[in-house]
Amino acid sequence: MKRKIILFTGGRQDYYLLKPLMTELLKRGLAEVGFLVGETHFSKLYGNTVKQIKLDNMPIWGKVSSNIKGDKPLDIVKKISNTSIQVSKILSKIKPNCIVLLGDRYELLAAAQASMLNNIPIAHLHGGESTEGVIDELIRHAITKMAHLHFVSTKKYRNRIIQMGENSKNVFNYGALGVDNVKSIKTLPKMDIFNFLNINAKNQTFTITYHPLTLDNKKSNMHLNNLLKVLEDFKKTNLVFTYPNSDTYGLEIIKIIKKYIKKDPINRKFLKNLGVKKYLSLMKYSDLVIGNSSSGIIEAPSLGVPTINIGQRQEGRVKAKSVIQVDGTTKSIIKGIHLGLKKEFVKKAKLKENPYGNGQSARRIASALLKKNYEKIIFKKFYDVSF
Repeated sequence: MKRKIILFTGGRQDYYLLKPLMTELLKRGLAEVGFLVGETHFSKLYGNTVKQIKLDNMPIWGKVSSNIKGDKPLDIVKKISNTSIQVSKILSKIKPNCIVLLGDRYELLAAAQASMLNNIPIAHLHGGESTEGVIDELIRHAITKMAHLHFVSTKKYRNRIIQMGENSKNVFNYGALGVDNVKSIKTLPKMDIFNFLNINAKNQTFTITYHPLTLDNKKSNMHLNNLLKVLEDFKKTNLVFTYPNSDTYGLEIIKIIKKYIKKDPINRKFLKNLGVKKYLSLMKYSDLVIGNSSSGIIEAPSLGVPTINIGQRQEGRVKAKSVIQVDGTTKSIIKGIHLGLKKEFVKKAKLKENPYGNGQSARRIASALLKKNYEKIIFKKFYDVSF
């Protein structure tokens, strides 16, 4: 009897990363596999991305529905509760041997809780990382303690998880799935993506993704407004903004950017969901990737594009030499952008040195998922580290 492995996807942020793993598992045909689809995929505001999952012909085993709107703390608590209940019902019906969770968002915490209480082993991807400006930091480590298998993206993160008392035999440094996408997806020709976006291919181009700092909303908005103020000086530049994730206070970020776009709709664009191929194509032909998204840390270095990383959201992550860290003041952002555009720095970025692996993550993770004895690993104990 084939084992059952279910992959939970809360939204576009993890679906495009999990897709190569799902594809690898389906190709091998050694297990029954399917997606459990979270509520953000059904949100019109965030692009109704369940359509993309269906277009990709991916198996869907369950759906989490919700009419809960808003992004204030109480709204998020309600969403967590709703997700946990619905995931529990789906798991009790399907009875998978394992659930795969990627990342550190609140809906992942809900899915982890439901899995733990249903005695379903959890395989967690991207544990051991650090994002100091958001609640994701706490959620990620909480999921680590609930998880049974850990697939991390660097040696440093593996050491952290072992330090947290996890069995080193169940912690695998297999790199990041985002690099798999960069290595395997054939990007569009430059004119195709620029024509699709209706922007001038002769202009320099910045790809901008800015998420809220959930631990400090005031600072988050201040950093964003500082960035927008700095970008006013780049007149003949395509400023392509992508939507933030569905985080606490994310609606405020959307409101600020929408207002900014209206001032110059020809050179400024704001996109809900490009899909992974178009997004990677846009980044590839951009002069800079700007904001505080993990894509600037993980994918951009493999595309050879400099990143300007703003503020604390990604503080603590391992960074390639092509990533410029700035503190969110106008002065630091200006300095960072000018450095990123210098020929010497562009040349350094084009070396494509990336600490997050070589694009073989899906193959290696799939092999481990298909080999593990889940009945044995469900019983966890704390492993002390010798000092």
